[in-house]
Amino acid sequence: MTRVRPLEIIRFFYSTSLDHIPLVRDLDGQLEGYLSRELLNRELSDLDRAQADYESVPETWVRQDIDREELLKLSSQCPVPVVNRAGQKKTDWQDTELLRNASELKERRAQESADAAEVISPEPETSDQWFARLVLAAIPHPILATDLNGHALFYNEGFQQRVLERDFFHKNLALAESYFLELTRGLLARVYSEGPHPTDLLFASIPELSISVEITTIHREQQISGYLYIFQDPELSGIPHEVLSRLERGMSLDEIMEELEAGIIASMLRRNGQNVSHASQALRINRSTLQNKIKRLKVNERYARKVDGPVRRVRSARSENSDPERKPPEESTDASPSVGSGKKGSAVPSGKKTAKKSTAKKKSKKSAPQNSADLKKKKKTAKKSAEKSGSTMGQARSSKKATQKKKTALRKKSGPAS
Repeated sequence: MTRVRPLEIIRFFYSTSLDHIPLVRDLDGQLEGYLSRELLNRELSDLDRAQADYESVPETWVRQDIDREELLKLSSQCPVPVVNRAGQKKTDWQDTELLRNASELKERRAQESADAAEVISPEPETSDQWFARLVLAAIPHPILATDLNGHALFYNEGFQQRVLERDFFHKNLALAESYFLELTRGLLARVYSEGPHPTDLLFASIPELSISVEITTIHREQQISGYLYIFQDPELSGIPHEVLSRLERGMSLDEIMEELEAGIIASMLRRNGQNVSHASQALRINRSTLQNKIKRLKVNERYARKVDGPVRRVRSARSENSDPERKPPEESTDASPSVGSGKKGSAVPSGKKTAKKSTAKKKSKKSAPQNSADLKKKKKTAKKSAEKSGSTMGQARSSKKATQKKKTALRKKSGPAS
């Protein structure tokens, strides 16, 4: 029969530099507790007890449970050796096996304590609790609520079926708790390092799970008491809820796109006072294109859009007042009568005549340079036309002389022959 000595047990800690080592039963291999380096060092401080032999590992060397921080530290150092009551190494555990057995041990302890305790009739459920339970159960997205240390306070059926049962977690709640706790701490550390940003709402995308999660803080008496995780559907991550609800109702993709486009156009028309021009500018499309879409998608019939007559284009008073190009019209005033140099009693010319003369002078001054320019252009064109006509006349004369010479040559040849 083998005997257990403290010096033989402590060598597992010296070879691995661990603070705790899992202790299992030989029959079923279930986790019973954790061998503690601290308790063994206390045992070795007494030389008599250090040299003593034991039939099995005593309970004074074992801790029934360890804190969450110690468990995460132990899982980060995996693989870890597993020892039985006889002080013999049974196997090595990876982090997933360690966390799974730790959660099962925790559940067994809770069940044992519940069985040992007296049966107390539960308090009747209040109306607020009943309503909150119905609301949480009706939410389609997976939900997980934890305290600041990562312990699960609540999770709905969607989280259990769509997140916890995935291969990444292997239905292990303790592994999921530790994973999301580390995720939240990493997000908070990144937010604080970037600068002053709100930390009551965080977003994260988890590629290995194909999940996007929204993390909000749970407050109690104006203090943060935990975190609420709202997950998007893992299989349909990235699709808006409006599209998913229509797909579940049996609508096709073309029908969904037409309905969404008609809703966007109707809302933009309402926002711009049913003005098609303003709505087309806001939608970054042409006015005619928007009118065709309104007819094709039947926006007026779907959303009971009524327009009595044409919609006037509304201009802001600020733009009208701030237009520098617009000037008030100048009022025409009659010229004051001037003293003439004629006979006594002769009538002075009226203001209208002087005004007409001044305008006539202005017109003549303005038209004078224009007329001179026109004359120059006409002279140039006349010269060009004369040169062209002269060249054509010269060509015609030369052609006539050539024909006459040919005729005379022919006559001379034909004369003596006849």
